[in-house]
Order: sequence, then structure tokens, then C-alpha cells
Amino acid sequence: RAGRAEAVVSTQSTGDKGTCLFLLTVLDWFIPGIPFLNVMPHVFDGLEKELDFVSESYNSEACKNELKDLDFLYVPAVHHKLSSKRILTMDFAEGISLVDTEKVKAAGHDGKEIMTKVIRIFSEQIFRTGTIHSDPHPGNILVRKNKSGKLEVVVIDHGLYERLPTQYREAFASFWHSVIIDDYEEVQRSGKLLGLNYPDMMATLLFFKPYGKMKEMGFGGMHGEKRRKKFEDMTEEEKKKVEEIRHMGHDTLDSLPKELALVFRNIRLIQGINLSFGVPVNRVRLMAEIAVRNSKKNEDFITNLKSQAKFEWHFFVLDVRNWILSWTLWFYSWFVKKEEGKVDVSQAALFLKA
Repeated sequence: RAGRAEAVVSTQSTGDKGTCLFLLTVLDWFIPGIPFLNVMPHVFDGLEKELDFVSESYNSEACKNELKDLDFLYVPAVHHKLSSKRILTMDFAEGISLVDTEKVKAAGHDGKEIMTKVIRIFSEQIFRTGTIHSDPHPGNILVRKNKSGKLEVVVIDHGLYERLPTQYREAFASFWHSVIIDDYEEVQRSGKLLGLNYPDMMATLLFFKPYGKMKEMGFGGMHGEKRRKKFEDMTEEEKKKVEEIRHMGHDTLDSLPKELALVFRNIRLIQGINLSFGVPVNRVRLMAEIAVRNSKKNEDFITNLKSQAKFEWHFFVLDVRNWILSWTLWFYSWFVKKEEGKVDVSQAALFLKA
């Protein structure tokens, strides 16, 4: 109506839990060895929270209030008097979904600016506030120009959230920072605080780069004929290493603390969005800078200086690697004739950069 703002109303479906149980049971039956049913209690807990619109309204307001210093973030206001546990009414927000990257680019939005702001929003949640949106897929993030003509990021659907206690949040920030500067002792200490049985494996899974014991065991470092060797053709020592790595990988995922499961989901979704825009920014560095600011490590001036030097050196090497990778991809796309059935390495290489 004239003089009134537009609103959007969400209503709850009652069949979601039954559908989820059915799918997890089917997956557990078809793919033995992966404990799909083990995560069911946590999935249901998250699902109940996501279907509770009172909880979603509080999550939405927490996001808005805790990140009010980010002037490029917009969270639609909730109308509590028109909402209940099964109905949610909030302001309607115009914007282009990040699902349609071509439409976003056609509207004149810069991918680098978008990803810098998106990564900043969710990294601040992970490392600073501890109130974490656990479903930031592209459909839940919109972009638009504000009244001043500047880029504004709209975040919607705040149903699925994870809340990290202060000690746990600080430990994760320290873990992230310590992996980058290769502070092995701190990785182990903060990893244990997070409840990780194998911190080295978690670091490897988070950064897609063998770390610590994983590197020593040759994880990801087998090339050529050695890499293609069948398990039955390996030596007993090689078989033992492979089995140990498999055990560590399964145990890390099986025993992953529930608090980290949804944080892990958040990180992977943002990585996927960065990939969809062609990796315009160094996601790991942007996250690391925020982790450093929120890592409660009591160090003297000299130790801090050494840590900063390691930090800068790590990303200098990474930037050089990515520069070489970018030129290699350019050379590959222009000069290497793609034969039918030949594997296109470009997407795999972009994934490593993302």
C-alpha cells in the first residue's frame, strides 16, 4: 500500500525432519563407512532451530547488532508483532542473488569488492562475535547499491546459526593464525582446546595443504608412477602410511566437535562463492588478518615481530605461487590444444587458489 514498506512472510513446513531422516538413512545404507546417522542428532538440532522463526528473528538481530560497525552490511528488520514460532515477517530487501554471477557482473558490481566484503562479514562472525551464520550459500546473500551508490551486502535466512563460546572462538582464531605462521606447538595446543584428535589433519583439510605430520607422511606428495600405484602393489611401509592417513581422516571427521561442523560448512560455502567469481581475492589471507586481531596470544614485542614476519612471508610465497598459477592457466588456455576427453585443469587450479 502507499506509504508502507514492503514485507516478506515465511511460513514453516512440517515435513522437513522426516525428509531429512529418510535421506540420511538412504545415504548411510548406500555409502558404508561414513557415519551419516551419527550426525543426525546435531542435524535435527540445527533443523529445529532453523524452523523456529522466533530463534531466527533473534539470530537476525544479533547479526545486525554485533556487526553494526560494518556499514556495508544490511540485515532486513524483523516485525515481531507480526511474527511467531511458525511465521516470520520482515522487511523485503531488493538485491541480486550471488547465485547469478553473470547478472551481478552485468549490473556493474565488482567481484573483488563483493568477495572482500562477504569474507569480512562471515570472518568477523567466526573470529570476533562467535555468532555464526551457518548457511551462507549464494542464495542467502544479495548485493545492491545503497542510497550513496556504494555496494551493500544483504544477508538473509538466519535460521541456522552456531554460537561459539569465547574460549572456543579464541582457540579457533589462534589455530588458524598458527597454521599460517607454522607455530606447531600452538597448533597442537589450540587444536586440543577445540577437541581435535588430530590437529594436523584438520589443518590439512582446512587449507588444502599437507601440514605437520601429514607432510612428513607424504600426504598429497605422491607424484607420477608412485601416485598411480595400486594399493596392493605398495610396500608394507607405504600401505601402513596410507591406512594411518585414512584412519586419521575418518577419525577427524567422525569426532569433529559439533561446534566446528557448522563453522566448517560456513567456510566451505564462502570458498565456493569465491570460486564462482573466479577467485578475485585471497580468501585465506583476509580470514587470517581477522583471526590475528582476535587471537588472544600473549607474546612479547620480539615474538610478535617474528610472527608478523612469518605471516607476511607465507602470503608472499602464496601470492607468487598464485601468480605463477594464473600465468600457467593463461598459457594453457591459449597455447595448449584441448583434445577430446582431455582433463581441463583450470577449475582444479582455481579451486586450490580459492
